[in-house]
This record gives sequence, structure tokens and C-alpha cells, in this order.
Amino acid sequence: MASVQLLRANSKDGQDLVLVGRSIAPMDALAEEIKSGGANATVLPCDLSKAEAAKVLADKIEAQGFVIDVLVNAAGLGGSGRFDQPGMVLRGSGKILPAASTAAFQPGPQMAVYSATKAYVLSLGEAITFELKDTAVNVTTLCPGPTATDFARVAGIEDVTLFT
Repeated sequence: MASVQLLRANSKDGQDLVLVGRSIAPMDALAEEIKSGGANATVLPCDLSKAEAAKVLADKIEAQGFVIDVLVNAAGLGGSGRFDQPGMVLRGSGKILPAASTAAFQPGPQMAVYSATKAYVLSLGEAITFELKDTAVNVTTLCPGPTATDFARVAGIEDVTLFT
């Protein structure tokens, strides 16, 4: 895995590491390898898919006095499944309209999470389009530009440059 190779390289440069993940045994083995090379490695087991896990992890890091200078984020959600079996396919008709945004096509300073979620929606729509290509179900991913809605107020982001 590329992230493990990156961690090994960082430890060889003398950087101490905090290893976080669900699988304790592989992290313990990597920590021992890193320690044998002269760097420190601390394992903090954490399932980041759980609600509040990131907050609990941040609290553990702070409580142990660690200062994180470099963050390697290799976490991903491993959900899978087939989209070619919804009721629309069985009926022989239907339309799916995922709502992305023009924000899906570019980074969004001060709006990184929003832009990333819209990039996800765009990617998901493209994947579903491919999966449903031989069916009577049509997928059109919507990517509107700025739209006059109450979104900024509700999200508490009225001061973000995009909305000012």
C-alpha cells in the first residue's frame, strides 16, 4: 500500500509517527518495524467510520501531547454494491438525478468539504451511469453553478468568499 511506503520513508527521515486505524495487528507490526529503524511509532486504534471517532482521536492525540506536523489520510469507505438492480431497472424505466455542482470540478478554498462531497456525487453519478448503460434507466448528474438558495445561511457559511 502506498501510504505504508510513505510512512516508512518518513520514519527513515527520523519522523516519529502516530498510526491510526481499525486493524491493530498490522499497525503494531509496522510500529515495531519503524522503531527498529530508530524512529518512534505510537499506535492509536480507532475506527474513523464511527460517529464522533475523529473527535475522540483528536482528544487522545492532544492528551498524549502529540503535535501532528504531517497527516497522511488514506482512510476510505469500502461500500460496494450493484446499482443495476433497483426497481427502475425491473420496471424498465426511470431517471436518476444526482445533484452535484460546478464545485465538483475544482478545489474549494474555505469550502473543501462541500467541494469534495460534490466531487463524490459527480463520480458516483458517472459510475452509476456506466453500470446502468444497458438498461432503460437514465442517469443525469446535475452540476449547477451558484444558485440563490438559503444554503449558505443554513450551513452557517455566509462569510465564505463564494457567498459574499
